[in-house]
Amino acid sequence: MRLILPILMLSIAATAQQLPQRSLIDLHGNKVEPQELSMGHVLLLVASTECGYCLRDVKFLNLLAERYSDRVRFVVLLDSSKKDIELSRKMFASRFEFYNEHWTVIPSAQKHVRRLWKERIWPQYFFFVDGQFKRHYIYSCEETYQQLKDYLSSVPCGH
Repeated sequence: MRLILPILMLSIAATAQQLPQRSLIDLHGNKVEPQELSMGHVLLLVASTECGYCLRDVKFLNLLAERYSDRVRFVVLLDSSKKDIELSRKMFASRFEFYNEHWTVIPSAQKHVRRLWKERIWPQYFFFVDGQFKRHYIYSCEETYQQLKDYLSSVPCGH
């Protein structure tokens, strides 16, 4: 088991080392061009609306997005359709937050997103700088939160 986890993590990181190469449509119907995601620092979060850890993490992630949105672009790729995302938001509104205005929320209709779902391990965090893959974090735990915060605080202002 100790050998399997590092190999799985390497395969996930290798899969995500490229940002989407096609235009994406966000939750509000706005087109997000690939070059927009290739400029500056980007945190790409792969999450699920059916993942309890992912839902629980939103509150913490919103605080980070509020604090560091002047340095980093925050993008979340969700596994659900726009309709299912809206339904989840209504169902869980009293217990969980949803991504705030500092996030670009992308539903999973794009092939790039589906490719990342194959491992079905959530949440996953990928950092890119000027379109180049830099770091990958996996799991939901206090140590990961601190690593994310440390990394984000090291990014210079004015991405």
